[in-house]
Amino acid sequence: MDMRQSPVVVNTPLGENSFFLEMRCALSPAPVPGQFVELAIDPCLFLRRPFSVSSYRRGTLGILYRVVGRGTHLLSQKKKGDILGVLGPLGRGFPSFPAASRVWLVAGGTGIAPLLFLLSRRKAASGDTTLFYGALTDRALFRKVLPAGNYRKVFSTDDGSCGEKCRITSLVRRHLEQERPDVLCASGPFEMMKEVACLADACGLPCYVSLENRMGCGMGLCFGCVAKVKTDTGWDYERVCTEGPVFPAERVVWEDEDSAR
Repeated sequence: MDMRQSPVVVNTPLGENSFFLEMRCALSPAPVPGQFVELAIDPCLFLRRPFSVSSYRRGTLGILYRVVGRGTHLLSQKKKGDILGVLGPLGRGFPSFPAASRVWLVAGGTGIAPLLFLLSRRKAASGDTTLFYGALTDRALFRKVLPAGNYRKVFSTDDGSCGEKCRITSLVRRHLEQERPDVLCASGPFEMMKEVACLADACGLPCYVSLENRMGCGMGLCFGCVAKVKTDTGWDYERVCTEGPVFPAERVVWEDEDSAR
């Protein structure tokens, strides 16, 4: 874990009240896909804010975020040269997959954020990768920040403005009837990840999910981000900021969003 004072390089609006921000930030150790950082955005904000690492290359750190409260509103106003306090990398990321493995990534809306980094790493390794990406509308599909490459892309929107008019999990189910990956990774709305986990379980496939529970300290001290997970004796709570945010899907208790937080 490292702490840096990092200047903003660019803070690009993407539409749908969302932004892609890049900072000059050489963290040690370097983050891996699925990890996150905590940003000190403004001296008036008592708590740092957690954000998934969406990209990291040559000492430049990128995050994708949506404006949902005071912290992200202040973040959206940052300009080139403004300084942000960065703490990270934090949490547990996705495991390393063999380059030759077939990996399917399933994202919903801004849930694409941690998968962008994983997608870049898979692309660099020339892996067999498919991205399933769904959102409410075409404007909520952040295709501008998708890494270039010849990996397969499958899109869906609720209104049919891009790709098929359906939920992205419907397309995952349809493709599973014809072919099978070696592993599934999902990030997005809780119910979407739950459905991906069920599909993986039915097919006997390993699956990893990135949970998005609200975090306070981000370092396991406050226990404000716990998720309900299965254990050998039943179930228990584990901290998403330290034991996660990436969990094997079969460990998560998927009853409903409230009971798993």
